[in-house]
Amino acid sequence: MNLLSISILTLSLPFLTPYANATTNVLLYEYISAAGEELSFYTRAELLISCPTWNPDHGHFPLGLRKESEAARSHIRSTQKAQYPIEINDVAIYPIGRPIISNGGQLRAGPEFTNHWFVRFRLYEKRPTVSATDQSTFAIMLLNGHIVSAKARVRDDAARSLPPTNYAISNSVIPLGEAKSKLVFGATNDLAIANGHLEGEATETQPSSHGSSPMHFTAEPDFKLPEVQWDPFVEDLPVDLSLQQRLAKAYVSKMTQTDVAKMQLKSIHLDNFVPSEAVRAQHLDMSSHLRHWAIVFSFGSEENGTRKNASVWMLLDGRVLGLQAF
Repeated sequence: MNLLSISILTLSLPFLTPYANATTNVLLYEYISAAGEELSFYTRAELLISCPTWNPDHGHFPLGLRKESEAARSHIRSTQKAQYPIEINDVAIYPIGRPIISNGGQLRAGPEFTNHWFVRFRLYEKRPTVSATDQSTFAIMLLNGHIVSAKARVRDDAARSLPPTNYAISNSVIPLGEAKSKLVFGATNDLAIANGHLEGEATETQPSSHGSSPMHFTAEPDFKLPEVQWDPFVEDLPVDLSLQQRLAKAYVSKMTQTDVAKMQLKSIHLDNFVPSEAVRAQHLDMSSHLRHWAIVFSFGSEENGTRKNASVWMLLDGRVLGLQAF
């Protein structure tokens, strides 16, 4: 994943004068498909400024994600004339940070947005002979529920040889998996979050041949199946993202000796997974276990000129699946 890294500036809304022009567009997200098609998601600056804000350390996340998931599905169904059922593969929540703005055809970095976020839905049409990853499509939504339209163009032949790429155009995204992990902790059965507190002790494990993501725990036959699942088209997300974020931050602080006050939430990913091996081992109905999700909270901090990144994988039942820090 490519990352546009821009230093953080703290500016309040009265200083957002470059966004006062009605012709100013803010570039939030880009996707380049394997076929060389580039999708750029822009929104009007004045619309973005008027959106609700969210401070992850105070208050609740303003979206329940049920209505928003249905709106994203309806948007894809209508714009792409889908013929098969549409499902959500994953959901990402990004801070807008200091975005790229377009004014008069010129691109440049705009001032910092504080506590402004957007939601990226990755959806796919359940065609019988095509995998979900081969047909991913995106819907970008602001915190007021507005779906951002995409501008498409086909790249030249040289660019078509590049692999599919996701860009989040801000200072927000940690490129998971790009850097070699310094720490990988697995705490599948040893640590849980209950009643707003960390309980139990985490167990440190060495990086394994499975790779740096703790998701490999979910592929084991003895994986303890979460009792909580989520159908995004039927119900709101059954966890409080603000509370879980604060607990995840406390967990990172405990395990990496990082000052909580210096940690900044960079992104939240909700990833759908099917623990097929554990379902088979327990002789259960696979169709009853298609709605499991991992929530990945990614943080960044800087101390004494050294940047630290960490991501925590959590399950809907409150367990911490693991930690990656680098």
